[in-house]
Order: sequence, then structure tokens, then C-alpha cells
Amino acid sequence: MAPNQTPVVGLVGDFVSLAAARLGPDGRLIEANPAFLTLVGGHAVLGTGISGLFRRPTFQQLLNSVFSTEISSYTGPLHFAVGAGEITAPASAVLRDGDGLLILAEVADWLRLIEEVSGLRAALAGKENELARARQEIERQAGNIEANLGTDALTGLANRRRLLERLDMEVARTRRYRVPLSLAMAEIDGLAPKAASAGDGNRDAVLQTFARLLRVGCRLCDLAARYGDNRFLIVLPHARLAGAAVFARRIAARFAVQDIAPASGRFTASFGVAEYQENDTPGDLIQRAESALRRDQEAGSPAAGAEE
Repeated sequence: MAPNQTPVVGLVGDFVSLAAARLGPDGRLIEANPAFLTLVGGHAVLGTGISGLFRRPTFQQLLNSVFSTEISSYTGPLHFAVGAGEITAPASAVLRDGDGLLILAEVADWLRLIEEVSGLRAALAGKENELARARQEIERQAGNIEANLGTDALTGLANRRRLLERLDMEVARTRRYRVPLSLAMAEIDGLAPKAASAGDGNRDAVLQTFARLLRVGCRLCDLAARYGDNRFLIVLPHARLAGAAVFARRIAARFAVQDIAPASGRFTASFGVAEYQENDTPGDLIQRAESALRRDQEAGSPAAGAEE
């Protein structure tokens, strides 16, 4: 029986020196011996068609040339495609077998080919890993940059930009859902003259201590921010004026007993609180909290002032 009339498995199933496969006229893989499947990476890599494996001539051109003529075979190099490149496997043959094709190749040639392909795949995998790590690093740095854009470097609280964005959102939420919203403004009393005697390190320690008390005293839904040099704003969603005043008095009392800089004496903070009123803008709310703060400072006590 002629080779092109013999099934692949019957012809070369027991021969380790040849890799063989049978294809239909559409390029669909019908059968292949273990050597062929091993060399091309198995069914998981190959799929149901191998037209994408070959270049120059393209697989379709090869099919057309064999099926449209009386020529029963094509003998010559097969150009095996690897990504955007190609590798040549010499001493190859494609034989016409009825309505299909029979591909035969010397195992030695294919082994060399697969070694080259494996090397390229390993290099590609290494590059993919490098790209994945680079992508993770970029995402991490982007997250840090985004976080830093909204954070005050000294105190770790939200900065003015982030505060105003959040206040805009909370005012809009209050208007829509009719939920309470209050704002507390705080200022550390006499910070500049008191801290000057001990230098900038002392001043920073005072600001950081006050910021820490705000973080501990706030609820998860609250937002404390550094609004100015020694001024702070705390957004208090779902809080009435009385609740905001309780919060302010509690922070003021805790701050007054902190032993931050013994040489400069203890520090106090004044507060002003205001509650959202119908048609308030964020600016209106800030202005009323500031007016309440001024009244508290004029009263000369660390107790929280409330709007009149």
C-alpha cells in the first residue's frame, strides 16, 4: 500500500524517527502520532488546526498548490511560525493523501526546531513576567501619587483639596436625602509664639499631636483635614449641631492635657461648629463655622463655640 494511502497511526505510530500528522483540506488536524504532538506542544497548543504554524508559502497557498494539480507531494523546508518570527525545519515533506495531506518530518530536525521554539517561549515568558512586575509597580506608584495628592505631608490628614471635594459631595448628599451635616473648624491657639522658643520641630510635634487626636476621635464616615497652617476642618456627616459640639469639646479637652513641649507650656485649641441649613453652599458652611470659631477665641476658653 502506498504511503499516502496509509493512516498516520498505522504508518508511523511505532517509529520515533518520524513525526507525522494528517490534515483535512481545510487545514483541520484529523490525526497525529505522539511524536508530532509532542514536538508541536500537544493539542493544548495546537488546537484543531495547524495552518497558523507555517509560513512561506502560507499554508493556504500550500494547500492550493497540492490540491489543484496532479502533484502529490511538496518536499522542502517548512517554515514554523513563532510569534512575529519564523524558524525553518528542513528535510520536511507534505504528501497528498486522498482528500487530505500527510505531513512527515525527521524528528531530529523537529527536535532542533522545538529547542529553538522553547527558548523563544521561555524568553517571552520572562519578558511577560517583567512586564507584569513593571505594571504592578506602576499601579503601586500611581496609588501612592493619588493618595499623596489628597494628603497633608506633615499631619497625614486630608489636605485642603481633598477636603473641599468631600465637602461638596456631602452638601450634595444632604440636599438630596435630607440628612444632617455639620462642620467643625479648629485652630491651635498661639502656636507660632509658643513654638518659636523650641524651633520648628516643636511646632511640628504640636500639629502632629493634634492631628492624631482628630484621627482617633473621628468616626469612619468623618473626614479631618488640615485647612491652613494651624487650622483644621472636620466634616461630620449625619451629625447635628449638638453632636458636633460634643465632638469639638472632647477633642479640645484631650488636647489641653497633652504634654507636648514642657518648655513652652501646654497648648489649647479653639473650635467653631456649624450645621448645614437649607440652600447652604460649602462656602456658607465654612464661613459660619469660622464665625463660631472666632466667638470661641474671643471668649478665651477652649470650649467649642456654636453658631448663633
